[in-house]
Parts: sequence; C-alpha cells; structure tokens
Amino acid sequence: MRIYFAAPWFSPEQAEIHQKVYEILRLSPHDIFSPKHECEVTDESSENDRRRAFVQNLLAIERADLVIAVTDYKDIGTIWECGFAYRANVPITYYAETLGDRPFNLMLAESGIRVVRNGSELYDWLHRITNPGDLAQTKFEGGVE
Repeated sequence: MRIYFAAPWFSPEQAEIHQKVYEILRLSPHDIFSPKHECEVTDESSENDRRRAFVQNLLAIERADLVIAVTDYKDIGTIWECGFAYRANVPITYYAETLGDRPFNLMLAESGIRVVRNGSELYDWLHRITNPGDLAQTKFEGGVE
C-alpha cells in the first residue's frame, strides 16, 4: 500500500514526533511518501520550487491508499492535507500521542477511520493492514468533542 505521511517538523517537539512516526512507517511493509523527505522547501526556495512541491504533495495524497496524520501540535498544514485527502476519498488514520484518554475532535473523527495514540498502536495497525481492502470497513470508534 501507498501511505502519505502528513506531519509537522517545524519545532523541536514536532521534529521529534515526526522522526519517531517516520521510523515506525519505514518499518512497515508499505511504501511511504513523506513531504519532508521528498520535496521539502525553505524560505529560499523559488516560487516554482514551492509550486512544484505543492503539486507533488497533492498528487501523492491522491495516489495514496492511506494518509497517516500527526495531530499533535495542531499544525494547520497537516489538517489541510487531511481535508484534501478526505475530499479525495483517501482514508485517514490520525496519530494523536498527546490525546491521552480525552475525546477526539468531531470533524477529524468523522473524516478518519482510526486514531492511534502511540507508536506501538501505530506499528500494530500498519502490520495488520496489508491492502486497501482492509480499510473499507474501518470506522472511527471512540468519544468525540
């Protein structure tokens, strides 16, 4: 399966979770697309480079069988990618390490198929799903706010 990894990496805390989740994804049997590793842009990137990265990310989301999105630190770009994925009918699994036992956001819960709360849950989930058909009957279960 093709997985698009949506997550921020702009602060030390974000970078730490990004790296942790990315390593778990790399241990999975799936193909991973990570914007940070495939098409990162900087303040010095040209307008063409920024546009190319934007389009490359959109195409990668559309081609993905699943999006894994880190919701910790509530990065607006990650949430935008999830909205785009939802509209493109790409299933979304949310990674919410800091959520604890609290209810999940209603809009994200309705747009996603699963919430994982730590690395071991993510690892197990990635190794249980082997093809897109495994995602078809999956629905979010849990409390919402």
